[in-house]
Amino acid sequence: MSNKANHKYHSIIVVSALYIFCFYTQASFAEPSCELKMGWEPWEPYQFLNKDKQLTGLDIELIGAVVKEMGCKIQFKQKPWKRLLVEAKNGSMDIVAGASKTEERQKWAYFTDIYREETRVLFTLNGTSKQYPFKLLKDFIGTGFIIGVNRGAFNGDEFDQLMQKKDFKKMIQVVSKESQNHDKLIAKRIDGYIGDAISGINLLHKKNIYNKIEIHPVKINSSGIYVMFSKKSTTLDLVKRFNDSLNRLKKNDVYDIILKTYL
Repeated sequence: MSNKANHKYHSIIVVSALYIFCFYTQASFAEPSCELKMGWEPWEPYQFLNKDKQLTGLDIELIGAVVKEMGCKIQFKQKPWKRLLVEAKNGSMDIVAGASKTEERQKWAYFTDIYREETRVLFTLNGTSKQYPFKLLKDFIGTGFIIGVNRGAFNGDEFDQLMQKKDFKKMIQVVSKESQNHDKLIAKRIDGYIGDAISGINLLHKKNIYNKIEIHPVKINSSGIYVMFSKKSTTLDLVKRFNDSLNRLKKNDVYDIILKTYL
């Protein structure tokens, strides 16, 4: 090979090496792509199928927007709430939205920043709240009052503490779906039930029974709502990326538009 040809060949090698170096250097600074499996259960207006059978809702749209901002893809899987918690714990489900932060859940899940607020309230038959003029849950003990709750739902620290007392625990009836509670209340099989204020009112309007049920003034629980990331299948770095993307959406119109659409 001539010196000229050899020089040309050497130049090609150098240029190729520089190109490869630059490509991988840029890639190392880019956020890695990912695909996340998110569990959901029917819970209007947060997670539900619309009249066209398309998955939508505040949680679905907001989490979807955040994940897209992260540069990731998302796959939605419908499961009962209790099952979602089990699968997030064992790593077969990556993320679950609409979650309250508890000490037990923190053992197997990472929690994002708060992305919305939730207020749990006690629903009773219209006109019956005055029969129980109580300000605290513990005041209902010994009255014969029966309360319906949704399996796996977090109703606050006070509620969990009271569940350690036999006299309170025997007042509680558990259902697998929150929508079952209003049927039991109207049938007078329970005296009240605990649920999310917004989704609960939404469901009563949808069932056209809003005038039959009221909210008791007793305080149940108000807290921030998070997305849980399974410790078995995700990393703290992914949680940080989620929080960064969520904060970016909060600084523009996307976050407010989604909230105002459903709340």
